[in-house]
Amino acid sequence: MERVGVFDSGDCFDDPNVVYDGPLSGTEGRTMSNDNLISQEIAPADKTAAKQKTEDIWALLPFLVNIPAEDKKGFPVIAKGRAGMDEDFITQMTQRPELVPGFVNMTEVNKDLKLRRDLEDILPRLEQLVEAIKDTTALANHDNYLAYLAFYNNVKAAQQRGVPGADALLATLAKYFPGGRRKATPAPTPPTP
Repeated sequence: MERVGVFDSGDCFDDPNVVYDGPLSGTEGRTMSNDNLISQEIAPADKTAAKQKTEDIWALLPFLVNIPAEDKKGFPVIAKGRAGMDEDFITQMTQRPELVPGFVNMTEVNKDLKLRRDLEDILPRLEQLVEAIKDTTALANHDNYLAYLAFYNNVKAAQQRGVPGADALLATLAKYFPGGRRKATPAPTPPTP
């Protein structure tokens, strides 16, 4: 039986549902799940607005400071293991003012406590936001890396097949994959007769 214009799959060349070198029906815009973990864009106006809102927070809290990591190591702080410390000390210092050292200003102690509590109320949501931005950036980074790696592997295959220009392209890209390129083992010398 002669089959003219038919793939082995049973699809005909003149079938309107068959597209040569195109996506399978129903797969438009989809890629393998492990190659494309996120597919989003930020509209320029939204990016500008988000950056402005970040600046708005800085403007609302102009007293915020950044302390070098090395300096933070020497800062004694009230850690989570000291739950209740604030309440006990504030209560006792208020009830026994004669035992509070003269250089300790209770107005400032209470002001610092309120500031800590106010910032601690704001911080969790901001930490979630920062973590989400970092995680989403990591997904986009992952997607780019896999796409670049696939291209790099194709360039390596093209170079092995002698495709013109592949040598130079591979030399340009190889620096990003330092462990992935091995020196070719020279072919064994045929024995002399």
